[in-house]
Amino acid sequence: MFEIIWPQHHRGTHASVGVASDDCPLYCKPKDSLPGVNKVSWGYDLARKMVVHNAQKVTNLANYGMMPERYVKLIRSVLSGLL
Repeated sequence: MFEIIWPQHHRGTHASVGVASDDCPLYCKPKDSLPGVNKVSWGYDLARKMVVHNAQKVTNLANYGMMPERYVKLIRSVLSGLL
């Protein structure tokens, strides 16, 4: 299980959260998002409300509100990649 606490007033225009293996890069150009940049990471772009994997938009979450300031998620199976 993991918990994210990120107040909305601390988020910038390219705020993203995600999960990745140790094969994901640790640096990118300014204004780019790291989570979801390759096949070993998944990201949620909070500003654009979209899920990203392998540098491609997987789904759009425009119908949902902003991600809450406190978010808890249970990892069901690390081996199968399910969240």
